Amino acid sequence: MKPDFFRHELLQDLTQTHPTLHPMLVFAGLWTQCDKEGYFPWKPRTLKLDILPFLDFSFEETLAILLKHNLLIHQGDYGFIPTFTSHQLITGKEGEEPARYAEKARHSRDTVGTQQGAQEGKGREGKGMDIAPASPVKRSIDLFYQLHKEKTGHIYVVNGQKDGAIVKRLLGSLSEEELRGRMAAFFESEDTFIERAGRTIGVFASQVNKLVVKKVRPVVAKVPKAPEVLNEEFAKALSPEKKAQFDGMLHRLVKEKAVR
Repeated sequence: MKPDFFRHELLQDLTQTHPTLHPMLVFAGLWTQCDKEGYFPWKPRTLKLDILPFLDFSFEETLAILLKHNLLIHQGDYGFIPTFTSHQLITGKEGEEPARYAEKARHSRDTVGTQQGAQEGKGREGKGMDIAPASPVKRSIDLFYQLHKEKTGHIYVVNGQKDGAIVKRLLGSLSEEELRGRMAAFFESEDTFIERAGRTIGVFASQVNKLVVKKVRPVVAKVPKAPEVLNEEFAKALSPEKKAQFDGMLHRLVKEKAVR
């Protein structure tokens, strides 16, 4: 292990923010599960047995934190540490033999890419995993993460598979712009249910139909009616007897004004 690892600012910040999830130790522990190119089987429960098995914490939450900050890549049945070769140098027999998981990982990646559609982006050919440009799902989750931190002051731990599936389903009914607007409304809401249940993507999905962004109706200024129109409408509202009395009074007033 290189001394530079202990000066890794991001990992230390994450450990300070999530001391009970041990992200720095887990990240180092994952190296022991990698082949010489940095690939490892994505089996959180099995990995927990080999990395800090006697500490009581959610290994999946720790993986989610490392994924969120691009320290890991997860696709298909395998994970990948992009900076693995910067930390580790594999020599001896393992260094001479083909990587244990790399070929299977690339096949798993390609299979997932085929199922999801044409694969986007270009990675290092023959090495590593291809990283696609930010998709509408990722952009939406990133916005949710940002709004959550601004509202609560805490980091939202993204559950990549579960939250991603929820956001993808919502984007099947709403445009990305509409979804972003409802996310903003969700964090502005003072609804007691949301406050009690928590501001998670799951709760957001359950309330999304209530979070319609209100449109401001234009204010139309009322043009005052001309006096003669008002007099005509007033006259129509009077009974014949009252109208006669009103006309007599009006004539007297006009006559008096003319005399003066």
